[in-house]
Amino acid sequence: VYDPETLTFDTIEDISDLRHLTNLTELSLNGQPITSLDALTDLHKLEEVYLHGCNSIDGLDALAGKENLHTVWINDTGVEDASAVFQLPNLRNFNASWGTYITDISDLEGKDTLETFMLMYTDVDYTPLTSHKNLQNLSMSFISREQFAQLIPNWKKLESLTVDSSPLESMDL
Repeated sequence: VYDPETLTFDTIEDISDLRHLTNLTELSLNGQPITSLDALTDLHKLEEVYLHGCNSIDGLDALAGKENLHTVWINDTGVEDASAVFQLPNLRNFNASWGTYITDISDLEGKDTLETFMLMYTDVDYTPLTSHKNLQNLSMSFISREQFAQLIPNWKKLESLTVDSSPLESMDL
């Protein structure tokens, strides 16, 4: 609820009542000061989850094992471990383009479901993305010239590429 006197909106800190919404397919909680996603554990129909700016969440384990979940955006959440999301069988779109501290994407190795992958401003080995031949949108940072040259031929369907803060000078693309 918007209060014009203070120019503020009410926020949602506790999402436990969401556990009753078993038909929920899309959830956007952007900017909410929630700490736990446990209420989402049994929401198996979820397809898309947007958590931009939910910088108090204690982890993503509640998203594990969701067969239908294909889109997860967690910008500015401070998340360090996204393995529960990377293990999703149908993950197609992942965005953590700023404000996370993810350094391990090894759970993506050997899969080929990703179409969009955005993980920036964190030092990570992008080799596990080699198998993702359907990548169309890719944003990355701090990749070496050698690794970039090794990986880029694998992504022939790429339509959008962002490489930021990387030593790619004088690369022959």
